[in-house]
Amino acid sequence: MTDTRAATESVSTRVDTDGEPTFLSRDEARHLTDAIRLTASALHELVHQAYVGMAHFALGYRRWADYVASEFDGMSRARSYQLLNQHEVVQVLSGAAGTDVSEVVTEKAARDIKPILEPIAAEVVARSHGVTDREQVLRLVSEVLDAARRSDSAHLSGRMNELHASQAKGTSGDLWYTPRTAVAPLLTILPRPPLRIWAHADVRGRSHIVDVLEESGYEVICSDLSTGQDFFQFTRADVEAMNVDVAVTNPPYSVRRRWLAHLVELGVPFALLTPETGVGEWAFESLRSAGAEAGLLLLNRRIAYSQRWGQKPVGSPPFNSGWICRGLLPPGQQLVFGEVPASY
Repeated sequence: MTDTRAATESVSTRVDTDGEPTFLSRDEARHLTDAIRLTASALHELVHQAYVGMAHFALGYRRWADYVASEFDGMSRARSYQLLNQHEVVQVLSGAAGTDVSEVVTEKAARDIKPILEPIAAEVVARSHGVTDREQVLRLVSEVLDAARRSDSAHLSGRMNELHASQAKGTSGDLWYTPRTAVAPLLTILPRPPLRIWAHADVRGRSHIVDVLEESGYEVICSDLSTGQDFFQFTRADVEAMNVDVAVTNPPYSVRRRWLAHLVELGVPFALLTPETGVGEWAFESLRSAGAEAGLLLLNRRIAYSQRWGQKPVGSPPFNSGWICRGLLPPGQQLVFGEVPASY
């Protein structure tokens, strides 16, 4: 990375504090502007070094958030996580491009493309192969990022239209309403209120998950694709800013693998209602990444779902369901048994 100290020290501000400031020359203005730009692009690198080096512990703070709040005026905990997210994206794309691309990867761009970072990096590799001029590589990276962000926005709009249509017809393969009986066992492992829970694929008024949790005294924050919030666009910084303690939902079946992986990445404790069928196959890597904090709340009855809100669950469920958990099960236990009541 460029030495920002050298760039900064080479600039004289030439400000006369007793009178009118002396205007900078064109060269001095250019040096100063470059120094500001380089310092801004280096900020995520410095925050990353502090984070991985446990600077907060070294200075006597118990938590990273306390360190940020006390040491940096104007920087929130959420902002620090945004910078850490930006650093990760910059590192991956710099490796793909073969050169430092931090000056073209803004924090907002990093947040937008993080859920699709792997294919973006692959495209950067393909587009920049054989290109030796750095400025040209940076232009190529910028083009890839801009195209990906426009495409992702269009994809979300199209996906929302499809979801609205399928909801209206009751034909969505991903839209299955969770009965109250499936939520009851979760209450046995959740910490008691006060607790702020993120129901991240739920709409208040159309979710028994939300109903049961709120009736039990929990504060619930809802988000859903149908109301304009794409779960895969949430970053760790976003979750930190919401100040939620636990994430709970029944995710769309078709993206359950990706959903679980993103939840693990977000770092928040969670409970995810999923089919047990093939769980070792589709959830193995994510659960291994979550470590000893991950486990399963195994249910003693199969759960029948309904495709229309207000409709009674019908039919015989072909598979069992369970709550995949992180950070909620008793210490040292990765398998806990939950009783599903006949009615609730």
